[in-house]
Amino acid sequence: MDLSKLPKRTNDVQPPAQHAGGFSPGPGPAPAEPDASVKMDIWISGAVGTLSLLLYPRWLKWASSRVFGTPFDPFVKPDGTIVPYTQVPEFWADLGPTLFGVALLLDALVLLLARRNLLAVGMGMTLTALATVYNAVYIVASFGKYGLALASALAVIVGGMMLMAQWPLFKSLLRRGG
Repeated sequence: MDLSKLPKRTNDVQPPAQHAGGFSPGPGPAPAEPDASVKMDIWISGAVGTLSLLLYPRWLKWASSRVFGTPFDPFVKPDGTIVPYTQVPEFWADLGPTLFGVALLLDALVLLLARRNLLAVGMGMTLTALATVYNAVYIVASFGKYGLALASALAVIVGGMMLMAQWPLFKSLLRRGG
């Protein structure tokens, strides 16, 4: 029986076309609507980023007081001496979770709005890497004096996972030329 004489179904999947160089083109442009796993990543990044900023609001309150003149309570020693926030250990401890929260929110925004934009993905990865490295350095620098900084340790773990998830998207955008 000659199979070539049978009628072809119209919904058969065609193999990818081969270019003159013998390679197949990469996947087409990203779909307009994110798939379920990307939607889950967006929700998780947004929720954990927001939670991190809600749990560690002091650094943002201080930054807001510097930019907008909003009130910020000073640190007072038991003898009544006022110590600027930038000179207390809490400043550096608060910076790590704040950077992490901002990186997560930016990651959610990039996945939601600009996942086909090489510059946006690259900036998101850069901020994620900076937040992760800062938290890792803070853990090492403060461990002997204050013990394990749990929020920074979680930021390093989740930040590493985020970078591993962002890398394939960045590589594919780089191959396509952004």
